[in-house]
Amino acid sequence: MKKTFIAIAFMAGLSACTAKFMVPAQSDADKAQSKYPGTTLADLSHGKALIEQHCDKCHSYKSPKSRGEADWNVTIPKMVKKINGKAGSTVLSAKDEKDILAYMVVMGKGK
Repeated sequence: MKKTFIAIAFMAGLSACTAKFMVPAQSDADKAQSKYPGTTLADLSHGKALIEQHCDKCHSYKSPKSRGEADWNVTIPKMVKKINGKAGSTVLSAKDEKDILAYMVVMGKGK
C-alpha cells in the first residue's frame, strides 16, 4: 500500500512538472493570421514539433501560457540564437523561429 502511494505521488509530481502542448487546430491558424500573415496549420504544428524536439535539452518545457506575447517576442529569438550558438551552426532557421514564436503566442495567454 505504501509503495503504491509513493508511486502514484511520484507520477503525479512528474506529470505536474511537464508542460502539455496543445495540438493546434485550424481555428488557431486562422487566429494567427492577424499577427503572422500566411501562417498555416502546418506552420503551427511545425513550431510545436520543434519545441518538443529542442527546448528540453537546456531547461524544462515552458507552457505557451506561462508568458505573454511581449515576453515570447524576446525569449524565442534569444533561445534560437543560443541553440544555434551552442551547435556552431544553424540548427533553427529564421522560418523555424517564426513557427515556434507563432505557436507559443497563438496557443498562449488569451487562448
